[in-house]
Amino acid sequence: MSTLKEDLQAIIELTQSMLHELEQLPRPICEASQIEAINPLNRDRDVLISQLFKNYTQDELATIPQDLAKFAAVDNQLIDIANSLKQQMSQQVLNQKKNTKAAKAYKSP
Repeated sequence: MSTLKEDLQAIIELTQSMLHELEQLPRPICEASQIEAINPLNRDRDVLISQLFKNYTQDELATIPQDLAKFAAVDNQLIDIANSLKQQMSQQVLNQKKNTKAAKAYKSP
């Protein structure tokens, strides 16, 4: 049986693995399969987080504020990188639409 600190550390390590995988993605992202490799990590992380909050009370969680702060920090990093990638992908889609529109306009009589 694992302890609260161990459970939280497992979540932190999984989040750091996700961060590493996201940072390794080529820019611009071209293939959906490049992102799909992160889905299993995300599912595992979601399960661990759900279990953490089911298995431990708020009072128990309050006994490890430094670990929770570390978790919050890596979680915020994950959110920042995900938002950045989302913005980059949106820009890619917009650029592709503009290029397609320009090519159609050029080809039409």
